[in-house]
Amino acid sequence: VFVTSDVVVRPRTHMAGYVAAKAGLEGLCRAIQMELEGTGVRAGMVRPGPSSTEQGTDWSEETILHVMPHWERWGLLRHNGALLPRNLAEAILAMVSAPKGCQLTLVEVEPEAPIQENRSTS
Repeated sequence: VFVTSDVVVRPRTHMAGYVAAKAGLEGLCRAIQMELEGTGVRAGMVRPGPSSTEQGTDWSEETILHVMPHWERWGLLRHNGALLPRNLAEAILAMVSAPKGCQLTLVEVEPEAPIQENRSTS
């Protein structure tokens, strides 16, 4: 199981190296999937969205204040929900638990938006 990132399909500015690395990892996995076809060995990708991890925790306040408006401009900050490590673990478990004869090649996992108490429909 290769853990990639939603930056492959929704790139983030100021993270070009990370975006390129995760895109390369997905290409590697796709090639491995092709090479393993018919062997009984499966390869798959779990592509998490925004997650509650230590990534970015070493960014200075100045960096955060610089980057966030760019991400907002590109629609990357829809809400403040984030995946927890257990959410990713459950997705990986689902992938490796797929029954014989079935292959999950890509599982995308996105955080659900926090429930808003007073949503208006107008």
